[in-house]
Amino acid sequence: MESVWFISSIPGAPTESTPISLDAIEEIQVNIAPYDVTQGGFTGAGINAITRSGDNEFRGSAFYNTRNQSLVGTNARGTGVVTTDFNVEQYGFRLGGPIVKDKLFFFISGESERRSDPNSPFIANAPGRTGANVTRVLKSEMDELRGFMINNFGYDPGLYEDYNLATESDKFLIKRDYNISTTHKLSARFNTLLSSRERPVAITSLGFGGRNQNLFSLNFPNSNYLLTDNVYSGIIELNSNFGNKFANELRAGVTSNRNFMSWGGGNFPMIDILEDGRNYTSLGTDLLSPNRGLNSDTWQFQNNFTAYLDKHAITAGVNFEYFNSEYTFTPTYFGQYVYNSLDDFYRHASGEEVELQRYQRQYSALTGGQIPTAVIQAYNRQCLSPGRNLLYTAV
Repeated sequence: MESVWFISSIPGAPTESTPISLDAIEEIQVNIAPYDVTQGGFTGAGINAITRSGDNEFRGSAFYNTRNQSLVGTNARGTGVVTTDFNVEQYGFRLGGPIVKDKLFFFISGESERRSDPNSPFIANAPGRTGANVTRVLKSEMDELRGFMINNFGYDPGLYEDYNLATESDKFLIKRDYNISTTHKLSARFNTLLSSRERPVAITSLGFGGRNQNLFSLNFPNSNYLLTDNVYSGIIELNSNFGNKFANELRAGVTSNRNFMSWGGGNFPMIDILEDGRNYTSLGTDLLSPNRGLNSDTWQFQNNFTAYLDKHAITAGVNFEYFNSEYTFTPTYFGQYVYNSLDDFYRHASGEEVELQRYQRQYSALTGGQIPTAVIQAYNRQCLSPGRNLLYTAV
């Protein structure tokens, strides 16, 4: 399985989504140590999810699930539990049946999920506010800073407390099964996952303490980012059986992954403002997000021929996979300013010279300032024959 994004090899994992609806799955196989030579490309165990198919009867279902803070208890063994507002909604359907009885069948499935999770319990310091979640950051200074950015730069960094992060996912599956004859059966499947998840700004501030929400620092939400993870997959499979003596399985398909980051408020430098040597507040575009994206395509072709003898089964076949990936990563593309104090920031914004704790920015050295993108192409070729398993990989 090709790597999806930079933190996981599981489709949908970066956005905490599943690629296929559980209601669309007929069976799950777990192969701990398979001896079948046609299975490979994994270590430890192989997990196969077999999707439902249509038959001669129309079958379907629909569901709706929801969770929110009103379903959470408020007392645990005599101790009060403080809950913040959240909401999770999940709904979907499936339907399968015949197009032509005994000959052609269909199956479709769809599922959507909408989540809203609290970003952080921490709030700014203000008269009348008490509790373990009250930070050293003054509400009056955050309000003044936001107004200053709007009035002087036309940039609204957003709120800095009491807001939620959204997660969205939509997944669809369409499947057709065609009994061409008693010898040949054709199956075609297409599924897609469209998902996104809002994530907090990158934690590290390179030696100045965490820049996101904690007891010492609050960040503005437009320094967070939206991670999008989209998957498109299609596959065709032809199974043939010749007199129960020979069988052939032909499979071809392609899977495309589109992963990228976006953010609110427009393009703006990352600004970190310190107090007593560690982060006090942050605003602007996340350092690791500008132009970041991974587009990958995996093409697959496989054919396996099996002969069933009296006491033995002999399999011979070929497997070919082609990978193409385009990865872009330009950290600090809009620049980063690190100020020793809030006063230094206001003085610098007013035209005075101040000593910055750090300034950095990346530029493209390509002709015309084009965004640099790494292109990786590779292919795997396997030839299977009785008593022989050859693997050839080229990059």
